[in-house]
Amino acid sequence: MSDSAKQSASSAATISTATTAQQQATKAVSDSAKQAASSAATISAATSAQQQAAKAVQQQGEKREATSGTLSDQARADAEAELEKLLN
Repeated sequence: MSDSAKQSASSAATISTATTAQQQATKAVSDSAKQAASSAATISAATSAQQQAAKAVQQQGEKREATSGTLSDQARADAEAELEKLLN
């Protein structure tokens, strides 16, 4: 085999190795991008769930306040009625 043929074969092997490395790097970047997108979707879903939970807690608190006010008014009315009975 001539020196020129050996050099061509060596260059071809080097190019093949470099191409393989480039393909592996491209795949790693692609996999990393997919993982980042998946993580972003998971974070988005968790954030949405957290916001929904916070809203539900807020609504529950508002319902309790409304109910508490109603019960307080009713208790006051009952106490006033009892006092009225006792005074008469």
